[in-house]
Amino acid sequence: MSTYRVVFGNASMRVPSDWVDITHDLPEDTPFTLAKPDGVGALQFSVATYDSGERPSIGADDLREMLMEFAESEGLPAPASIEQAGNQVMYCGGDLSDEERVAWAWYVTNGVDVLFVTYNAQQQHAAQAASEVSDAKAIVASIEV
Repeated sequence: MSTYRVVFGNASMRVPSDWVDITHDLPEDTPFTLAKPDGVGALQFSVATYDSGERPSIGADDLREMLMEFAESEGLPAPASIEQAGNQVMYCGGDLSDEERVAWAWYVTNGVDVLFVTYNAQQQHAAQAASEVSDAKAIVASIEV
């Protein structure tokens, strides 16, 4: 499948050609959002960019902690599986699905800035969402910050 490069804030990523930016179709102040026009879920991105002060040094353990804190704060189950990877750009993500929704979240960092990515779909569409989660994983793995 062909891909194209998307730039969001100080991040860029490769996106399958059948995913599109739907941010303009959503309420004002909605984070940058990608979806398949015939899909069942959406992939949203939020960024926290280092501006000033003591320069952070964010590592893999920090990303894992952020993921766990997010799940707890949203009342989601602890991640059923956690995936971590990266060198210059690291990420940690996990499956936070429950009875109502298919949910994944990832934290991505270059050691200083953090990009938060979520995928959500209704559980009734879990079979189709599985394919979209696979695409989302590839998108996250391609992120450069």
